[in-house]
Amino acid sequence: MQSFWMRSALVSGGLIVGFLLGSLTSALPSAVQAEVAGRAAQGPSDLNLPGRLTAKKGIGLPGFQIGPGGVLEWPDKVRLGDGGGESSALPPLGGLVRALPGGNLVLEPQGDYRRCAIDLLPTHGKPPDLDAIGEFTIHRVHPTATTQEMISYSALARKQDVYAVIVEAHGEGELKPLVFMTVKGGLRDPSQAFSAEAMRMTVDGTMVFGLQRQNGRLKAPVDSITIEQPQPTAKGVHDSNALAWVGKAHDGDSVHDARWKAQVRVDQPSGQSRLSIQNSLDGNADTARLEVTDRGDLELPAEGGGIVLRSPNGKRWRVGISDAGQMRVTAAE
Repeated sequence: MQSFWMRSALVSGGLIVGFLLGSLTSALPSAVQAEVAGRAAQGPSDLNLPGRLTAKKGIGLPGFQIGPGGVLEWPDKVRLGDGGGESSALPPLGGLVRALPGGNLVLEPQGDYRRCAIDLLPTHGKPPDLDAIGEFTIHRVHPTATTQEMISYSALARKQDVYAVIVEAHGEGELKPLVFMTVKGGLRDPSQAFSAEAMRMTVDGTMVFGLQRQNGRLKAPVDSITIEQPQPTAKGVHDSNALAWVGKAHDGDSVHDARWKAQVRVDQPSGQSRLSIQNSLDGNADTARLEVTDRGDLELPAEGGGIVLRSPNGKRWRVGISDAGQMRVTAAE
C-alpha cells in the first residue's frame, strides 16, 4: 500500500524543471541568455557554457543538478524527485479499482543518516490573530470554488495558540472520520493483509477505540485503550497514570471543577495492586471512594461509607456498619 498521506497530486517533474530553468537563465546576462537559447535549439547535448550552464543528460549549474525526469539534486546534500514504489500498478481488490502509484514527491538526503524534514517557517512581521500560520494540507477531492474536503496539520495563530490536526469541509464538501490505523502486507496477496483501526474521531467529534481489526474480522482480543507506566528503573511501586473525568458547575460567582479519576495503585513490589476510583473538588487532594483489590475484595475506603440500595417500591436505603461490626440500614437521603 502506498503512503497513506502522500497520495495527493503533487508537482510534476516537468514543471519543476521549467520553473527553475526559467528562473535561473533569466538571472544570466542577456548575451549569455541569447547564447543559451541558440544552443538549446540545437539540442541539449550541444549546450555547453563552461562554468555557467550545461545540458548533457540534464542541466547542471554550480551547486546543483537538474536531471532527466525533473530530478533536482544538490550533490551531497539532498535529492528531490518523484516516486511511488517499484510497481507501476496495483491489481484490483475484490473487484474494486485501487489507486495507482504516482504523484509522490520524494525528498532523499544524500549522506549517512542525515535528517530529512520539510520545514514550514512563518514569515516575519506582526503575526495574525486567527487562522493557520503554517499548514500542511491534504485534499481528499480536487478543490473547487464550491467543494472542499481536506485534512490539515496546522500551527494556529495567537488567538487559538495550539497545534492542530483538523478535518474540515467547506461548501458542498462532506466531513469524513479521522482514523488512526496500522496496515501490514497485502500489496499482492490479499490473504496476507492485516489492518487494525485503533482510534476513530467521528464527524461529530466523538472518539471511538478499537473499532475494526483484520478488515472487520476479529482475530484476537482488542485492547481498546491502554494507559501504561514506562519500564521502571528503580525499585519500588509505580502507580499507573489516571484516566480522569471532569465535570463543572457554576454557583453564580465562580466555576467549580468536580474531578473523578480511575487508576491502578500498586501496593507492593511483588505486583499486588488495586483499581482505585477517586474524586476531588477544585484541585484539592484526591479521596479514594471505591477500590477493587486483586484478591477480589470490593472496598469503600471512606470512613462511614455505605451502599445505597433501592427497594421494590422505589425507596432508597443505605446499608452501613457500626464500629462494633454490626450491619445497620437507614433511609438514604
